[in-house]
Amino acid sequence: MLFLDRAPILYVQGRLHKVKVLYTAEPQPDYVDAALKTIFRIHTKHPPGDVLVFLPGQEDIESLASSIKLYQDDLQKSYLVKGELIVCPLYAKLSPAEQAKAFLPARSLAKQQGLGGAAGPGAEPRKVILSTNVAETSVTIPGIRYVVDSGKAKEKEYHASVGIDSLVVEDISQSSARQRMGRAGREADGVCFRLYREADYVKLPVATKPEIQRVSLTFALLHLLAAGQDNVWEFEYMDRPAKESITAALLTLHGLGALDKAGAITKFGRQMAGLPLDPVYAKILLASFEMGCPKEVIELVALLGSRDSLLPTPFNQREAVNAARAKFAHRRGDHLMLLNVLRAFDEVDKSDRKEWCKANFVSLKAMGQVLEAKRQLVERCGRMKLDCSASAVGGVDGEEEEVVLGACLAGLFGNVALMQADGSYKHAMTRQVSGHPREKLGRGLLSPSWVLTDSPCLCACTCSQPIYLHPGSLMYQKRAPGIMYDELVLTTKTYARGVSGIELMWLRTKVSCALSRAVAVCVGLATQGLTEWRRLACPVWRRRRPCLMRCRARGRRWRWRSKEGLALLGAVGVGLGSVALQVALAY
Repeated sequence: MLFLDRAPILYVQGRLHKVKVLYTAEPQPDYVDAALKTIFRIHTKHPPGDVLVFLPGQEDIESLASSIKLYQDDLQKSYLVKGELIVCPLYAKLSPAEQAKAFLPARSLAKQQGLGGAAGPGAEPRKVILSTNVAETSVTIPGIRYVVDSGKAKEKEYHASVGIDSLVVEDISQSSARQRMGRAGREADGVCFRLYREADYVKLPVATKPEIQRVSLTFALLHLLAAGQDNVWEFEYMDRPAKESITAALLTLHGLGALDKAGAITKFGRQMAGLPLDPVYAKILLASFEMGCPKEVIELVALLGSRDSLLPTPFNQREAVNAARAKFAHRRGDHLMLLNVLRAFDEVDKSDRKEWCKANFVSLKAMGQVLEAKRQLVERCGRMKLDCSASAVGGVDGEEEEVVLGACLAGLFGNVALMQADGSYKHAMTRQVSGHPREKLGRGLLSPSWVLTDSPCLCACTCSQPIYLHPGSLMYQKRAPGIMYDELVLTTKTYARGVSGIELMWLRTKVSCALSRAVAVCVGLATQGLTEWRRLACPVWRRRRPCLMRCRARGRRWRWRSKEGLALLGAVGVGLGSVALQVALAY
């Protein structure tokens, strides 16, 4: 496949000093421990120069930093001629002030921290930077002579078949290993210590997987369709994504109302494409105008765009962080807590905002990005002739949280989970494609069927596995009958991030899509060993009986026992009963 009319490809080699690469003789099962030993070896055996250590994530950085500080006193007693080690973490969620320390000379840092008294005369301090892959290509740190490469990285990848993002430690590619090695030769000759064997390096993939094959395609496909590319299956991608990713993206866009049953973009979908947002958040923003809360939702969407860097948590100040943020807490969870943070920030004088952010562990830089995003969204909505002045503030108690979370539920209706008897949560629904080959979706030959997850016939899906609240969420260790979340992240468990508690009734009254025509919740209360079922939605009757019937799978096609093609089966146990929801909707 050729692009750019056969334009010639030129390779321009950058300036790089000689870098000596050293491998381990044996595999290292504990890369953190191996990195600790390598750092001390460099400090005691090699000439002066700062050390850059590549680790997968924040947890490994904090663990290694603690170990270095623990053993440093004994090291100073044994090697008086050596200076002290100054540890500088560097990762995306770190505050800008802490990140800036990694770029200062070691002497300046030692002077700021009052170090140097334990070292012998003439001893030079050495800076040890513990970084994720943000230092791989994004920044160049002066003074680096030694690189310690763990060979690992945390890669976020979207799995369309299960609808979650995984954030797990994986082996890097050969191209990433070369980039890390190059950090040691930017200013002078250096040494790269690879904590894996040379034979393992050869087995690494040549290049990192392209981003289009690792992320959700809803944004890209919506804008392709809005630009007039009707057949996204035959579009010439530079790196073609998997068919499952395209299918999942089209199903999501259909559920959001951006595509019709024929797979063509709707008028509402074009309106969504006019907003510089992920389609889910574009749907939330447009739904807020119908619910009368665009002011709050614009602020919330702007906050969610900078969520990862807005509230940094220094690893040595966790208790102070929790105490400072308690004043912003909201009983409904994380979304309204973010709104409380922004409102408190707006009430502070501009001259005092820097100190306020420092005292409350809020990133001033990220807050500036939030305000700029808010301004751009208001401007874009003004071009679309949408009135952004309406607000839910000033109504009766509880009305604001209901309308704001109701608008969020209009776009996040697929991100709903219900509490189980053991305190975990179970995803309310998954998506099952049936009846036609997946390749025909988007050409008018397939409509999605929304099916809830308790049926054992469904595809293996993480939705059927327990979901746990992320420890950083306000809802952690709380018991809400239902939750709505921004994303699922698979690490050691399947964690929900960006969580708010919802009322189960909102599934019927707030979801403004085809799903709302049939969604109902049957609440079961365990009383003296008996379960009482209550139907909250109007059922479809057949011979005077509601269509609360099970479906059967015949081959690859789902058939329903009710002629209307609409089936509903719900079971929610609250309190002593187990909580699980099943909803089936066929078009």
